[in-house]
Amino acid sequence: MAMTYVNLDAKCGAPRDLERRGVRAKALEASGVMPTHVFLRLFLSALAATLAIHFWRQGAR
Repeated sequence: MAMTYVNLDAKCGAPRDLERRGVRAKALEASGVMPTHVFLRLFLSALAATLAIHFWRQGAR
């Protein structure tokens, strides 16, 4: 039995924001730059890990 795609959208035609999503996806694919929020999360997490290890090794000195 073959499965078919059924468009359950009540409007005829694609939603307007579908075009914008496609453009945004292409922009994200094309650029090789890491998004700022991802970079900041990675940087802050690495900094926190470094500081935690530093203070753990120093102990109560």
